[in-house]
Amino acid sequence: MKKLVVLCLVLLMVAGCSTAPKEVEDDKITIGIINWVTHPALDSAVEGMMEQVEAEFGDVEVEFILKNANEDESTAQLIVKDFVEQEVDLIYAVATPSLTAAFGGTRDSLTPIIFAAVTDAVAAGVVESNEMPNTNVSGVSDAAPIQSQLDLIKEILPELTKIGMLYNLSEINGKIQVDQATELALAMGIEVVAKGISQDSEIALAAQQLADTTDALYLITDNKIISSVATIIDKANDFGIPVFAAESGQMEAGLLASDSLSYFDMGKEAGSMITKVLIDEVDIKTLPVITEGATQLFVSEIVAESLGITLPDSVLQRAVIVD
Repeated sequence: MKKLVVLCLVLLMVAGCSTAPKEVEDDKITIGIINWVTHPALDSAVEGMMEQVEAEFGDVEVEFILKNANEDESTAQLIVKDFVEQEVDLIYAVATPSLTAAFGGTRDSLTPIIFAAVTDAVAAGVVESNEMPNTNVSGVSDAAPIQSQLDLIKEILPELTKIGMLYNLSEINGKIQVDQATELALAMGIEVVAKGISQDSEIALAAQQLADTTDALYLITDNKIISSVATIIDKANDFGIPVFAAESGQMEAGLLASDSLSYFDMGKEAGSMITKVLIDEVDIKTLPVITEGATQLFVSEIVAESLGITLPDSVLQRAVIVD
């Protein structure tokens, strides 16, 4: 029988291993997990990975060491350092800042790293290409299908001309998504009004300014922004405009709709990649990054009614209703 051991430690120190998996001693493998911050999407990516690894590892005992950086870069670096000193077999990095800390902290040890919830690993400088990483890193991208999400917003709000977007100035994935959305929206005759923030304290004012000048807000897969969904929705409600998101974990906070990536499924895909590296001994340098994921549409009829928005039948027929 396989044993699943999860260590959720309060101490904020940890780190890595070697590109090729080391031989499993006593049928036991240790995986160090660094999560950037606690919120539903990232937590789901952790849970999905653990479930998949448990299902695929057979009789091999696996120990998970789970640590949270709490959005602090120095803490993330200490976590990785500790993982390396413990000689974990693999690091699972959730979100771009966790990944860059893990990559920077494993340059000497070359501990294999599988990531999830990272928009663009190439832009982050941790792989040479998605097709051939050629480093000690691979994983599952959470790049949002922005075109389909813009199509959804336009389908629900055909008269829309301006979309407001918030992003974190300190995370490259946010700027990448805003730039992509701006270009795609322009071809649809829609203007993207974007505001970058650096601190949580700036979010409320930025959301208020966007809500006052746009027809809807669209929230990308940006950790700092998603963690403040309730604040953003509160400001949008003051101006009677809807909020859409790339991830459905905060639907209950008052989102109108989300053509959502599944972070749990993303975690399961990452878990299968971990199996390939640690059990099947696939060279991680040749393991392609997974860049496409299926989405599921969620809508709230209650939010639509409160905003005086009539949801088209074309949307209702394919959506999961969340109220």
